[in-house]
Order: sequence, then structure tokens, then C-alpha cells
Amino acid sequence: MQGLSDKHRLREELIRNLRGDKTPITVPADSTTDLEIVRFLYEERARGELLAELDATVAAPLRALSDDIHQFLDRFYEPRLDDPIAKGRARRDRDRGVASLIADVAADAFRERESDLEFLDRFLGDLSGAGPRHRFSWTLLTGPGGQGKTRLAIEFLARAKRHGFHHAGFLPMAELVPGRSAQTIDPRRWRPRWATLLVIDYPSQAPEAVADLLSAFASVAAQEADGYGFPVRVLLLERQAEGEWWKTLVPATGDGELVKDFAFRPSAERIDHPVSPLSRDALLAIMRGRLGNLPVRDEGLWDALVRVDPNPLAAGADGRFAPRPLFAAAAAQAVADLSRGGESVDSLLGSLGRQGVLKYILDREREHFWKPGAAGRALELHENLLLVATMALGLSRDRLETGLPGFVRPYLPSLDVFEPDRYQRMAGGDPDSELRRLEPDILGEYFVLTRLQSLRSGGARQALIDAGLELGGDEAGVFLIRCALDFPDAWRALDHCVPTRSAAARAFAAAAVDLAGALPTERFDDLDAIVSQTEALALEFDDVELERRKPWRWSTRGAGSASFSAARKRSRSTTRSFRGTAT
Repeated sequence: MQGLSDKHRLREELIRNLRGDKTPITVPADSTTDLEIVRFLYEERARGELLAELDATVAAPLRALSDDIHQFLDRFYEPRLDDPIAKGRARRDRDRGVASLIADVAADAFRERESDLEFLDRFLGDLSGAGPRHRFSWTLLTGPGGQGKTRLAIEFLARAKRHGFHHAGFLPMAELVPGRSAQTIDPRRWRPRWATLLVIDYPSQAPEAVADLLSAFASVAAQEADGYGFPVRVLLLERQAEGEWWKTLVPATGDGELVKDFAFRPSAERIDHPVSPLSRDALLAIMRGRLGNLPVRDEGLWDALVRVDPNPLAAGADGRFAPRPLFAAAAAQAVADLSRGGESVDSLLGSLGRQGVLKYILDREREHFWKPGAAGRALELHENLLLVATMALGLSRDRLETGLPGFVRPYLPSLDVFEPDRYQRMAGGDPDSELRRLEPDILGEYFVLTRLQSLRSGGARQALIDAGLELGGDEAGVFLIRCALDFPDAWRALDHCVPTRSAAARAFAAAAVDLAGALPTERFDDLDAIVSQTEALALEFDDVELERRKPWRWSTRGAGSASFSAARKRSRSTTRSFRGTAT
């Protein structure tokens, strides 16, 4: 009877397997089991062992074949590069004659920069040259925000293409940082099929990824047998060659020395090439180009510009202040537009200030592009989203769909009310794949700070600060540093944008470390405040990573500039990174 019962049980289990229920066969087998059942179970196990052996035999060649296919495809992969000239043309068509300050629009004639272009021409080199040192090199252009680094790089792209670099453009962060898009560049496998120039704007946003790219390129180029068949050049644009991002890019040990060997230097003494400031005549020409035929004296223009941008970081060879082209264009555009209301040009120039110029430009953008057709809270929610994306230095569209923390969702547009066309008018790019930050970067900083100040709800303000820092991570820390240096009063009025959540606090602590080396001694109170805030956050969240990141703390609070100087020397970061302006 036991054998018959087992047969029935085996039949039922086999029927369930045939119907899709892949439960294992559980019929027991011992010396009393029916011979027919034993034979079946034996053959079943033998089949399983044969299939397992076959899988093991085939798996290794399949993996090898898969690797070979990936390597083969990697050789045909080319990174998708942004073409700023085409994007600028599209912006001009969209803006319908409204003058823009964005570098790729090129609303102002390109002036001077002969020494910078000559340096970059030498950086490209002679395509007929041979050897690993010729096949790969990189260089770094530095200058404060608004100095014209991006515009210079855009002008240089056309020269590079004429020089034979047919694949030349800006490398988006989505192509560089793993996980940001479906496919990113693998610098150790990629091989160029033609002369290639990659421009990376603000590498401080992703120093680990940029460091990996430079290290891999240098390692490949150093191999005489299997190096690059075509020249590869990497042009970096950043504010200064200092700070934690720079230590990550070219560490003092290991690959750092190899990467430095492939750097194209302006001299043996320094590794970066500072972008030269424009002359007084060139800056006035930019302003007159925006003002058209309005009658105004050069002295009046220059006095107004120096008042708007007293910028000692870009001082000319004679040691005097050299205002930045961005502010020359912005100030002149504000005067040109406002003068149409009947106010005299001299009166407008006399009342100009940095905050007023930026406010006018921002209001004009809002009125012309952001606001039209907005119903209900649409504009408010989209401006909040632009704020978070600007703090994070850009976000993937996926964040809007799945990656937004719950605490900030009430203040941002949901998927069913998000308007890609409106966001594109606000920030450009392709909102179906990325949420860009507001540019130029100084305008973006001003927008974020003033938008936060304008919010009536403290809960909304704090949620947006926390979301920007949490989603942006270290990149949001970079943004915070720029705000602290470019707009100290607004940053201070917002309690230094201190977060209330653990993940956001890490970005805040990273910013505090660099600020410990960047703030001037007269701003001891600011540094004392952010160090106290970071310590309080580390204690509140009991976060080991936060504790590791916080800046060195001197023993006596409020001890004055002497203790501040000592603190700066002992801080983990003694840099002056990302410094943009003196205000």
C-alpha cells in the first residue's frame, strides 16, 4: 500500500510541475520504495547533475564571449558630447530677441583672450606627433565665476575642430558619473576613433569620476604597445586649483603623480592656466554693445561697473580691479531695458548695484519665460524644483519620478503637473532626461538665496534646503561654498543654510571643511557658527561619517582672529577653493 501511495503522490507532484508549479519532488526513497519510483528518481537526479555540469562547462566560455563583445562594443562607443553652439542657436530662436547672459548664446562679441587661445592651441599640439606624451594630455583653466571660462572654451571648440579634433564638445556629468544615465564612458576600455577633445565644466561636481577618467587615460597612454591611436585632450574649467576636489583629482601619492605627468602646464611652477581678465576697453565695448546708441560717457560706465563688481580676484597686471565680463553684460542690459521706461541713463548707472542688477535679470527671466501660461501653483512649484536642482548642481529626471524624499514632495510638482516645456524655458536642457541648474552660476546662487528668503513658510524653506543638500551630496556642498563666498549676507541671513537631516548634514559638513580654509579672517564669526552647527549635527545624529567630515575645532570659542588663523592651519582643508568674488 505504501508503494501505491507514493505513486499517487509522485503523480500529483509531476502534474503540478507540468502546470507551472516548480515545487521539488518530495517522494521519499529507501529500501522499501517501489523499484519503479526509485528508477524514476535516479534518472531525474542524473539529468539534474548532467544539466549542472553542462551549465558549468558552458558558463565560462559564455562569460568570456560576453566580455569580448563588451570590449568590442566599447571600442565603438563614443561619449555623447554637448554642442554649446547648437544649443545657443536654439536658445536664440526660443528667446525671440530677448538678450541672454548664457555663455552658449554668445550675445556679446568675443574679445581679446589672445594669450589664452595661444595657450590652448599649444595644448592641442601637432596631430602628426607620435608617442604617449603626445597622444594624451589634459589642462585646467581657472578663473572666478563670470570671468568667461565657458565662453572661451566654446570659442576654442571651433578652433579645435578646424585643427582636426572632429569629436569635440562638453562632456555632460551624466556621461561621466556611473548611474546617471544608461551608459557612461568607461575610461579604461574606451578607445578613440578620431582626435577627441573633452571639455568638463566644473569638475569639482564629480571629482572622483574625473580623477578616475584622468588616471585611466594616463595609464592607457603610458602603454607604448596598446596606447591611443588618436590624440585625446581633456580641458577642465574650474574656479581654482585648490580644495578637497583638487586633492581628489591629483592625490599626492599613487596615480596622482602619473596624472600630473600628463598635465599640459603653462609653466614649470604652476599646473593651471588662469584666464586673463579683459581690459577696460574690452569691458566697455561689451557694455556699449548692449546699450546700442544710448548716450553715455566711458567714465560713467566704468564707475558703475566697478561698483557692481569690485573684483580683486581678477586684478589685471597693473594690480587694479578687473570686473568680470558677465557683470559688464548684465549691468548694461539692465540699463538698456530700464531706460525704455523714460529714466535717464546717468540716473540708472548711478543707482546700479550688484543685487539690483541680478534682481532685474532674474525678474526679466521670470516675466518673459517662466511665468507665461502658469496656472494655480504651477510657477511656485516649478521654481522650487529649479531651486533644488540648482543647489544640487543638476539632477537626473529619475529623481522626480522615484528619488524625491517624502518630506519635500508637497513643495515640488508631482509627475502629473510637471511641465517639461516650462522647466526647459527656465533652465534649458532636456527635462525628459535631466533637470538642469539655473545658469550662469552666480545668477543661480542669487536665485536660490532670494527664493529661500521669500518663502513665508519656514517648513517649506527648511524642506527645500534639506532636499537640495541631500540630493546633491558633495556637489551641493560645492554650491554652498560658492554662496558663502559670493553672497555672504544672504547666506548668513538664512542661518548658513544649516540642514536638519543626517544625509543633508554630510554635504553641509563637507562645505564647512573647505570654508575653514577659504573664509577671510574677518569672517571668524561665520566659521565659528558653521563649525558649531556641524558639531551639533554630528552629536544629534550620532553619525560616524559626519563626525569624520567635520572641520577641526579649536578649543576656545570666540577667541578672535588669532585662534581663527591657528584653526585654518590645522584644519583638514587649508585651501582657498571655489572662491568667486569679494563682497
